[in-house]
Amino acid sequence: MLILLLLPVILFSQEKKKERVFSLQQIDSIAEKNGNILHDVYVHITIQKDRLLIGKKNIGEGGGHYSMYEYDDHLKRRKVLVKGGYKEHITYRDKHTEEIETELYYYNKELFFVRITKAFQMKGSLSKKEVYEIDMNKAINFEINENFSFDVQEWIQDKNEELLKHTY
Repeated sequence: MLILLLLPVILFSQEKKKERVFSLQQIDSIAEKNGNILHDVYVHITIQKDRLLIGKKNIGEGGGHYSMYEYDDHLKRRKVLVKGGYKEHITYRDKHTEEIETELYYYNKELFFVRITKAFQMKGSLSKKEVYEIDMNKAINFEINENFSFDVQEWIQDKNEELLKHTY
C-alpha cells in the first residue's frame, strides 16, 4: 500500500530530473546556433518633447525589433523558449544616438534573468556602453532605474509580454 502511494511522487521527481537546465552561456550558444524565429516584428519609434504653447516637437526617431530563440526538446517533442530579445536604436536631432538591447532568459516560459546593454554616442566621439544584469528573483537595484528615462521593471514586463504572445 505504501509503495502505491509513493509511486506518483517517485515518477514525478524522476520526470523533473529529465528537464534540461541551461547556463546563460549555453542559452546564448543555442540562440546563435538555432537563429531568430521571429521575423517582421519591428517597431517604429518617435521621441517627442512638449513645448510651451506650441505643442510637441520630434526630437528623435528610430526603430526596434524583437527576437526569439527556442530549443528543440526531443524528449518532450516540443520547442522550448530559452531566450528573447528587444533591440532599439534612436537617433536624436542633436546627432547623438542611443541603443538599448534587452536580452531575456527563460526556463519553462518563466523569465529568470535579464541583461540590458545601453550604448550612447555623440557624433564624432567615443561610444559609452553600460551593461546591467538583473536576476528576476531579486528586486531591481534602484541605481539601475536611475540610468534610464523609464521604469526598468515596466520595460522588462512589457518586452516579456510581447515575446510571450508569440509562443505556443
